Amino acid sequence: MSEIDSQKSPIVLVGAGMLIGGLVLGFLFSEYSGKETSSPAVERGDGPCPDGTKALSWRNPMNPAITSSVFAKDEMGMDYLPICSETKKRE
Repeated sequence: MSEIDSQKSPIVLVGAGMLIGGLVLGFLFSEYSGKETSSPAVERGDGPCPDGTKALSWRNPMNPAITSSVFAKDEMGMDYLPICSETKKRE
């Protein structure tokens, strides 16, 4: 029985090392990849609405009753959605 255990221990150690290494690399690449965390259109001041106008206000994506006068993120990190004025369709 000890012979079988001694054969399994290097496999377990290599597997655990690969798992830990994968978790560390995943964390590093996800947190520090240099990607922008918010919408570039909002940061530049371009209007987020389909016609390019500025949003009237912003609403929480999970609870529409919660609104904000400025762009924000909810407690889960989700971007608030723009509330746009209704635009007339051009024909």
